[in-house]
Amino acid sequence: MTAQHLYDIGRGQKALDEAFSKRLVHNGLSKENIEKTLQHLNEHSIADQKGVLQHIDWEGWQQHNRKTYDDFSLALERFTRDGIQDHNIGETMPWMHTTSGKIIAELRTFNLVGYAKQFLKNVHYHDRTSAMIFMTGFVGESLAYAIQTSLNYAHDPEALAKRLSADAIAKAAVKGHECSLGYVEAQNAAHIYCHEPRGILDADQADVTVLSAANA
Repeated sequence: MTAQHLYDIGRGQKALDEAFSKRLVHNGLSKENIEKTLQHLNEHSIADQKGVLQHIDWEGWQQHNRKTYDDFSLALERFTRDGIQDHNIGETMPWMHTTSGKIIAELRTFNLVGYAKQFLKNVHYHDRTSAMIFMTGFVGESLAYAIQTSLNYAHDPEALAKRLSADAIAKAAVKGHECSLGYVEAQNAAHIYCHEPRGILDADQADVTVLSAANA
């Protein structure tokens, strides 16, 4: 959980790097208030002996410091809405909410909103996490195309060899790449956050976190 990761940062178990700080600020936390918010998160949280977050006293936190409570709730909600790609005001075009627009955009809203929530945001962040997300999506699409093509043309070795050339796979991956549409299929309800990475594809503490929030 994102809350668990933030809890670990607050108690010094994980480092808060500049890239993740940028994501927190983008999702509602002021940079100068991050430390205080994480401190209050720790004060109003209960964890087991292994440090696994079990409970957050939302009511107590709200009474103690409404500002950090609101900031944390907003950030967690935005992380969640990004993960499940629930659109906010301004992320869909006005015509899509007309009768004709609903018909035209039916079953495409997820892709269009994903374009804003995943592709554009990660281009804005342009950090190692973004690179990991894009690379994961590209490789995944390449594998999916190769497997499907192998099944479809197993009876025709010549056609199969043509369609499984490096050039053909690359073109198919770019065309069907979920990131180009704005989302990574394997991450519809989750984000890959690469904390303290040694390199773009080599992360010390990479974890897939399913985002959830009380106010989502």
